[in-house]
Amino acid sequence: MRGNNCVEDLQSVSALATEAARALHHSTFAKDRVGPARGLLVCTIVDGVYGTLALLQSHGQGHVNTLLRSMIEALADLEHLAQAAPERYLDRMVLTSALRKKRQGEDVIASRRDDADSRGVIGVAREACQAAKRVIDRLTTSGIPIDAELKPSERVASLGTDAIMLYAEFCFDAHNDLDALIRRHSPEGDDTLQLGGNLDDGDVLNSLGIAVFLAASALNHAASSAEAGRELLASTALRMTEASKQLARKASRLNASKLPDVGPRDA
Repeated sequence: MRGNNCVEDLQSVSALATEAARALHHSTFAKDRVGPARGLLVCTIVDGVYGTLALLQSHGQGHVNTLLRSMIEALADLEHLAQAAPERYLDRMVLTSALRKKRQGEDVIASRRDDADSRGVIGVAREACQAAKRVIDRLTTSGIPIDAELKPSERVASLGTDAIMLYAEFCFDAHNDLDALIRRHSPEGDDTLQLGGNLDDGDVLNSLGIAVFLAASALNHAASSAEAGRELLASTALRMTEASKQLARKASRLNASKLPDVGPRDA
């Protein structure tokens, strides 16, 4: 596996992830409609650091950009929930989820309607559609337009230009674009196929730096909105921010730095 000269960096990021988890464990969020959603998003970003570490130390490290893409989406939602009218944005998040579940269920029903062996699957899909429709009806009755579904481009628009460009690049990996597949499984550009890790030291450091930076940004959000534990969240975010800068500098020396300019926000 390439990228095997970053053991100390992997260990230091693992320690930072543990610090972040401890800080979240000692914090509480407002029990209004938006507070729990903020907490969920922060937690999933910190979880993403653990996921990044696991992938980078496995033969699946070439898939790390897909995970980083998800972390960027979560941070973008956090940014929106920190702006004016966060309840409306939260309603649109819920509507978007319900609309997608309803479409997926309808697709399953339509594709298996004539298959006698799929009655159980169709039943589950029908129940999912009905549950999603109840959510959609409740939201539209309360004044949320049915066409208020969030688009990916709108979600990440809350971040800086660099982060948006990075997100767009990571989308190629998530959707198995042919060029992304070539980078992952034929890095030499010949007919030789490769399974397993293919990231060099610069790529590993870059991925670590991005993951830590996103987590630092999320913790800064948490520090600005938590009801308890703000100081520990803020101090942990500061250490993670400094660590991300160090990782970016090391990656830059190897011509691999892509640290996004998305903040982090001041606590």
